[in-house]
Amino acid sequence: MNYLKTITTKNFLLTGLFTAVVATPLFSQAVKASSIRYDFIGVVDELSDKKVDAADYGFSTGNILTGTLIIDDDHPDTDSNSAIGKYKEPNINFLFSISSSAGTLLYSDGNIADDITVKIENNHGSSSNPHDKFEIDDKSLRDAITPSGSGASIDFEKLVLKLEDDDNADAFNTTIPAAYPALDISNFVKKHEFEVKFKSSGKEVKLKGDVSAFSSSVVSAIPIPAAAWFFGSAILGLFGLKRKV
Repeated sequence: MNYLKTITTKNFLLTGLFTAVVATPLFSQAVKASSIRYDFIGVVDELSDKKVDAADYGFSTGNILTGTLIIDDDHPDTDSNSAIGKYKEPNINFLFSISSSAGTLLYSDGNIADDITVKIENNHGSSSNPHDKFEIDDKSLRDAITPSGSGASIDFEKLVLKLEDDDNADAFNTTIPAAYPALDISNFVKKHEFEVKFKSSGKEVKLKGDVSAFSSSVVSAIPIPAAAWFFGSAILGLFGLKRKV
């Protein structure tokens, strides 16, 4: 009886290890797509408000906007025009923060984007509008701003970022995020601006400024090796078998 249990245990381990070796190449192919990461920094140079004082919420010119957007390189394009790529939620991660020039955090929101559009236009060579564009339009449900003293909170309404190259440069030649070259702010000399707006019950705070830094990079997915899963299963099975012996 003990001999039979020993053989069964060895067979279980050998089967697990054999499956790991054979299946690893197959499972390594079934991994999550790589992602494209965009980072930007902007400086507020225009501030406006209605029925409130923006200073009560900590905002002033010179504030720093920092943002990061991550999108899978196989995210579906919802625009039929081959020169325009339009990508919508879900599975677009976007977070941003606003800080003072001294580094004090004034606003931050890392909620999942539930109403965001990323638009990419490859217009190089067009006679009517020869400008490549990169735009973010975020109207997601995000945290409101609250004044330091008494006063009402104001809801987040939108964040819009617009980048545009001049008519002599080919900043990028595709609408597919995966094929993007590494971009920086020098690719967008014609337009590089942003606007963040908070609004509710007639009260409004709006921050506008220039994007001073921008970069793109590929974030490769690192899958857990299939062998680890199968070998782990074999070990767990061994312990389970020993408990029954």
